[in-house]
Formats: sequence, structure tokens, C-alpha cells
Amino acid sequence: DGIGACLEYIEFFSITSQNKSLAIVANCCIHILSRNDFNHVRGHLENLSNRLRSDDKKTVEHVCSIFSRLVENFHRDSSVLREIASTQLLKTMQTMLVVQPSLLNSVTFVSIIHMLYIFSAYCPILAVTLLKMNIAETIMCLLTGSNEGKSSAKSIPITYKSAALSTNEGVPMNISSIQSANSIELIPRTPQELYEIVSLIGEMMPRLPTDEPLFQVDQLFRRSALTHRAYDASSHGYVLWHWQDDQ
Repeated sequence: DGIGACLEYIEFFSITSQNKSLAIVANCCIHILSRNDFNHVRGHLENLSNRLRSDDKKTVEHVCSIFSRLVENFHRDSSVLREIASTQLLKTMQTMLVVQPSLLNSVTFVSIIHMLYIFSAYCPILAVTLLKMNIAETIMCLLTGSNEGKSSAKSIPITYKSAALSTNEGVPMNISSIQSANSIELIPRTPQELYEIVSLIGEMMPRLPTDEPLFQVDQLFRRSALTHRAYDASSHGYVLWHWQDDQ
């Protein structure tokens, strides 16, 4: 058992040797494709989860790679996903995303968000668990830097009456000032980071009705959840749009 040999006495290794051992395990996880293979790593999941709290950046990256490859390989097996996604792992992942200063580079950040997406997309039980663990506040913090989603500007409530009044009727502001006061400034993030965050939000939302004509257009889009691409033009071709009157 090579994985067991790498992890059994890892506590007694130097940090450099620990990272090499974790890198070996991460490479082995690429080939863990069946439940029988999963038995080799099942007993080490708790230990690996605890190592996500390490202060060493390389250690965190290697452990994230291990979990990411396991989740990718077993994304269609909800029972294995539940074994991987222990409550402690989910809590640790959420903490890692928001803790400052962060040890995560962009690749590791995207990897964690994508794992949470797979948990939610392929295992409804884990989606409910994440909601109960206030994943909404975590997402808000990732987007705005605050779990309340408030900007530094003073919030001014907008009602139908105030929006309908003209500036001549005693309202000392215009539309632009209202929008400015109520705008939320997003934290700068890479397109890939934003895409994964939005994908996770989509899985947290209720399903759209399939019999509603308004949403039938969604059937024209295809998204490969495991290739990190929003649209695979090479596989499905481009969607041709036209006005109904032009048919």
C-alpha cells in the first residue's frame, strides 16, 4: 500500500519530505477510479483534512490536489462524495476561502470552489449541508469582502414611490446617485474564479421549472462541469440566434 506508506509516519518527516509524500499521494489519486481503489485512501481522509489547516502553502496545495482528484473521479458516486466531504472538511474549506492572509493561490482557490460545486451538483444532501453551514455568507464574503454584502456607502432604501417621483418633487437625488448609494463593490477576481463562484451559486438556487417556455432556451446551452469551461463550442457547435419573424 504505497499511499499508506507515504502517510502513516508523515508526522515524523521534515516539511520537505512531507510535501514530497503528499505529492506522491496526489499523483496516486489520479488513478483511484473504483471503490476498491478508494479503500486505499479512505482511512487517511481525516488526517488529510486536518492538514488543510497547515501554515505551509505547499502542504495545502498538495492536500487540495488530493481531494480535488478524488472528487473529480467519484463525482457521480454520491455515497463516496459523502465519505469524502465530512463536516470537518466542509468547515475547513469554507474557512480557507475567507481567512486572511490567504495561503491560497488562484488555482487552489478555484479548485476548492469547484469541489464545493461538485458536492452540491451531484449530492443534494451535501448541498443542504452547505446551506445549513451558511455557505451563502461565505459566498457573499468572497464577492464583496463582507458577509453582509454592504458597501461603505450609506444605504438608501428605494421604494416604488421614490423611484416614480421626479427631482422637481422634492427628492434631492437623481437615478445615478441612488444607484451609487446602493451599489455593492465586488472584490477583483479572475474570470475563472468568478465563473466557479457563480456556478456554485447556481447549484444553491432552486431548479428552474422545465415546463416553463421562458426557460426552455436553457436547453440550447451545454456546460461541461468538470472541464472548467462555460461552453464547449468544439463539441456542440455554436447556437444560431434569429428573430422569430425572420424564419
